[in-house]
Amino acid sequence: MLDNKYAKAYTEVLEIIKYFPEEEYNKIPKEKIEFYKNNKDKDYKFIIDPRIDLSKQNVSKEASAIIVTIFKDYFASEEQKKKVLI
Repeated sequence: MLDNKYAKAYTEVLEIIKYFPEEEYNKIPKEKIEFYKNNKDKDYKFIIDPRIDLSKQNVSKEASAIIVTIFKDYFASEEQKKKVLI
């Protein structure tokens, strides 16, 4: 198993992306989602409130970094990708 903080981050990422619209969710490769599922911390419970801005919730630095990477790799325009790299 991977480092525990990353296992927890994968649990958080899975919880966050389940609120993505289906069209957006489907842009993330199934292999990546399976990786997160296979390596998540199965004992860690993480729940978000979709009505509250994600930045106001207790998301780990690791999960935030993964979400930014997902955005950059699968959703961002070329201009947005340049800004993420800064």
